[in-house]
Amino acid sequence: MSISRTHSLHRIHSRENGMRLDHYLALHFPEHSRSSLGKYILSAHILVNDRAVKAGCRLHPGDVVQVDFSLLTEENQPQAQPVDFEVLHEDPSLVVINKPPGLVVHPAAGHADQTLVNGLLYRYADMAALEGGRPGIVHRLDKDTSGIMLVARTEKVQAMLSAAFKERKVRKTYHALLLRSPADGSGRIVAPVGRHPVHRKKMAVRPDAVMRQQFGTSWKAFTTASALQR
Repeated sequence: MSISRTHSLHRIHSRENGMRLDHYLALHFPEHSRSSLGKYILSAHILVNDRAVKAGCRLHPGDVVQVDFSLLTEENQPQAQPVDFEVLHEDPSLVVINKPPGLVVHPAAGHADQTLVNGLLYRYADMAALEGGRPGIVHRLDKDTSGIMLVARTEKVQAMLSAAFKERKVRKTYHALLLRSPADGSGRIVAPVGRHPVHRKKMAVRPDAVMRQQFGTSWKAFTTASALQR
């Protein structure tokens, strides 16, 4: 049972069997960057069954993951900076924003500042009190993906929204442009996803990857178009 987002214990369930420790942490603690989670693992502030392990440790049902994020210091926290993005809705508990393409959601390797998190802290100073290196962030969109994002302004709402995304209670719809028309008008993709073997910053369908959860992606073609040559 979780004590707080700083110190907590987590028991692994059967649906998480075989998941890597770093993947598990990234899924359950989206407010922390992957690099910072790696540092916590290396410094033994994250343990599995009371033992220090590597990031690639495979988890099994009944394992207990113990996390201690208390070494997060003020200098690790992102700073408030003016960043341009559209606010669709705001109230004391929640902000709904339209993330433009090209904007990174949170500070990470290669993007130390000028991220959405920096801009949120600039507009909403109260969010600096939220725990973690990604205050208010409960889900993510890739840098080049535009779309609506929900951002929490209180710890209670952050915990509620994080749980909703974790338990797949939030329905997400993406629109994409394809270079070629699909053979069928609709379908469903259920496949294991892992790090691209060549482009390490990208993800790809890989037969050797571990299926994290038995969920898939349903797709439907809305329209097709063709280019006219002069």
